[in-house]
Amino acid sequence: MQTTSVDKASSFLIRHSSGFIGGHNFIDFDMEIIKSTSFYLVAKKYHIIDTLPLSLLLLNEKTLHKLPKNYKDEDNFKNNPVKDSELTRDLFEKIEEKFNALEDDTKTIFYNLLKENKYFIGFFEYRKDTFLSLNKVALKKLIINNYGSKIINLDYLSEAIENTAIELAYVIALWTPYSEVKSHPPKILYDYPNIIEIQKSYVLI
Repeated sequence: MQTTSVDKASSFLIRHSSGFIGGHNFIDFDMEIIKSTSFYLVAKKYHIIDTLPLSLLLLNEKTLHKLPKNYKDEDNFKNNPVKDSELTRDLFEKIEEKFNALEDDTKTIFYNLLKENKYFIGFFEYRKDTFLSLNKVALKKLIINNYGSKIINLDYLSEAIENTAIELAYVIALWTPYSEVKSHPPKILYDYPNIIEIQKSYVLI
């Protein structure tokens, strides 16, 4: 459905509810706009699956910071929300494929680092996998077992788990052979300017 009516959008969401809303950069962009409308009262009850942070975690840095809106050309610059939704769906399917290819330990590490983060909680709620919840000591041990050869400061790892879990997850993504990510995308460097300090000075060889 394509509409500019808040009431129609709210009714559509309620009628076709799966308990989730998907979008690309939805949390930082769309949701901020929605907050000024009555639609927010409906939308805030749903889990948000935001494909932007997920794609930055799992896909190549050249891939899809912005959706590839190939339907646009020099004669047509208008956004098409329906086509954008289809592109986001296709991107989400690629993200799931990449996540499924991760080894179980890596899935567990990402889950425990990101399960309470607003950008990722919706994805893990949607997955409904039986992820193993670990305390911070067990999580540190699992990270060391899998990536210990890349860590130069084991004491700092505990601090990173506690205070900069999302940055640590993005660093671990660089070490993961099933991930396409080989260097931090500009978006990550902008949002988390301390990530290079964490990577070079404390965690990663």
